[in-house]
Amino acid sequence: MDIMISSCKKDTEIYKSYALSDSNINVVGIAHTNDETIQQFLENNPDLLILDTTVDSINVLYVLSKLSIYSNNIGHKVILITEERHALLFDSTQLLGVLEKPITQEKILGALYKIKPVQQKILTPQDVKKLLLNLKIDLYSNGVHYLIEAIIMAAENHRLLQNLQEIYEKIGLKHNLPYEKIKWSIRSTIDTINKYTDAGLLSSVFKYYDEARALTPKYFIKLALYSFDIDADE
Repeated sequence: MDIMISSCKKDTEIYKSYALSDSNINVVGIAHTNDETIQQFLENNPDLLILDTTVDSINVLYVLSKLSIYSNNIGHKVILITEERHALLFDSTQLLGVLEKPITQEKILGALYKIKPVQQKILTPQDVKKLLLNLKIDLYSNGVHYLIEAIIMAAENHRLLQNLQEIYEKIGLKHNLPYEKIKWSIRSTIDTINKYTDAGLLSSVFKYYDEARALTPKYFIKLALYSFDIDADE
């Protein structure tokens, strides 16, 4: 289980030592501020975030509101740490758990093992990169990187295929760029594929590829998902 801890420097070390007493737990991120928490969560995608409400440098509501952009159920990956008798201030039904101080090793491990087994990621960036390499696509451009992220997002949430602008906006927020920049980069990449990639090669890689149909970002993403036997129906 990969976890992340966001608290003051002293307490993160304590909570980390408690968590690492179990060999099945990996601490993949440590943060002490709002921005560090958001950035590391997005970069490391932990199974669970321990978020301390008692630290002045961390605004829990702000962090959760920002992370909810990327996951509607972000609370189900969060354990809050609160001052004694403050647990009732939080809606525990929207969270994985709420722990009151003082925090002990037993409390930490007990809360961590309430988490349901995490499904393996159905698709990884490495999977998508291999697919693109089979199409002889150069991986070293921003547009290709954004396209890979878009494919991963669509694999995790098919609803996003209904409106690609939502995908563009999510990627833009992650990279602090306007969504128009992301949209243009991905479309430019698809245009290049249309222009230079042989139709026969596309047919050999994408089993549902229609040579009579021009590639669009949405069509390409669907073909990519189908190639991994992921149902891309919206």
